[in-house]
Amino acid sequence: MFRVSSLAALGAFGLLAAVANGQHAERYGIGCGEKGALSVIDGHVYVTRSRDADDLWRVERSARGYTIRLFAGKWRLRYLTGDSKGNVTLAEKPSDGSYWSLDMEAAERFGKTKVSLHGRKDGPRNLTAGEEMVTIADENGKEQRAILPKLTEQAGSNFSITVISP
Repeated sequence: MFRVSSLAALGAFGLLAAVANGQHAERYGIGCGEKGALSVIDGHVYVTRSRDADDLWRVERSARGYTIRLFAGKWRLRYLTGDSKGNVTLAEKPSDGSYWSLDMEAAERFGKTKVSLHGRKDGPRNLTAGEEMVTIADENGKEQRAILPKLTEQAGSNFSITVISP
């Protein structure tokens, strides 16, 4: 599982090199500082510190932007997708809301990047961890606190995209 505290400094340069060369590492962690990591629990996307969540992703470059797909688990290969209302979900097939812009220069220099919907000029488009805390139960019935990520028109959160393994 992805550990935000121990891996925050790893991989920004590796991500830049792999993606810039049209390649991709197999697994990435997507963290949001002390708030936790972008994770999936029971098919829903959260920012959480859960050690029981699926939190490894594939980041792949395409002509329309980057796709971010869940790496493993029951919801494997589903696309991180944002809709026009600002909701962030998993989708079985890519749609306009499944293509993301990543600031690779910022990822290389600072270990962080903004993540926004590629090509969207108006409406909610910037991924943020948000402030809305919810109590959820994971697949094992264990309750925990999590944050609902969302899209906003304002600048979003800084996310670290860390190469976990090539």
